[in-house]
Formats: sequence, structure tokens, C-alpha cells
Amino acid sequence: MAALAPWLTRCAAGEGSRQYGWEGIRGISKGRYRVQVWEPIGGHTIPTFFVLLTKASEPQATIFEPYGVTNYGEVENFETVVNELRARYPNLRSSELEVEPIVANNATVGYAIKTRNLESYVNYDKRAAQYVVRLSGRGKRPPHPTGGAGGAAAGR
Repeated sequence: MAALAPWLTRCAAGEGSRQYGWEGIRGISKGRYRVQVWEPIGGHTIPTFFVLLTKASEPQATIFEPYGVTNYGEVENFETVVNELRARYPNLRSSELEVEPIVANNATVGYAIKTRNLESYVNYDKRAAQYVVRLSGRGKRPPHPTGGAGGAAAGR
């Protein structure tokens, strides 16, 4: 039970701080961030992306995906990247976009801006001295020609 306490604390902190829509980005504190964006390769019928903002003062974070990650490095103005996405997806409804803090050891180390069809899991890799972000959800795989989720691992 003691091992679950930190996880429950992180979940509670993340749920209470979650914002929806492009307006939620206003709640992100200003400063230098390392910025990475994941967008799936191939055609999708709904907007799908994940933006990882890690405070420059925190250890490096990596979106652990084999494809589709653009690394912008350390930037002073993350809004530029967000504005590019906003222009690319002008019809994205507020209910389809989430902004939430990334919490580790009861401290906010960054933020995730993502479409609602994605989930993220953050772990600290001690050997690499960095945070590793893994993604899951129905937005991870292109739609199957028959209308269901695609890929052999779609049900996992």
C-alpha cells in the first residue's frame, strides 16, 4: 500500500490541475522549456498530437516513441509551437484538448498538451538520468480500414 501512495498523489495532483481547450495553456507558467511534439505518421480522421514541455531546470525528458517526434530543444517561447498546432487544427474543439501538469515527487516538472484520445505515463530512468514519457490510447494507431482500431496491438 505504501508503494501506491506516491502514484495516487501524482494522479490526484494531475486530475485537479487538468484544463481543457486552448485556453488551458494560459495556466502554464512562463519560462524556458524543452519542447517535443509527437504526431502520428499517416492519415487520421481526428486531430492527434502530444506536446511535452519540460522545465529547463529539470532533468531531460524524452517522448519514447519510435516515430513522429519533433524535438524543438530548449525554447523561451513555447507558445510559438502551440500556435503552429492551433493553426494546423483550427476546428479542434475545447473538449478535445487537455492541458495537464507533469508531476514527479510532488513537484510540477513540466506540462502535457494533448488531444483527449491519448494517455501519457511518465517514469524517471535513473540510469539515463531523464524522464521517459510513454503514450497510449486510440490515437496511437491509424484507423483500421474496417473502422476499428488498427494494428496487431490495438487491444493492448
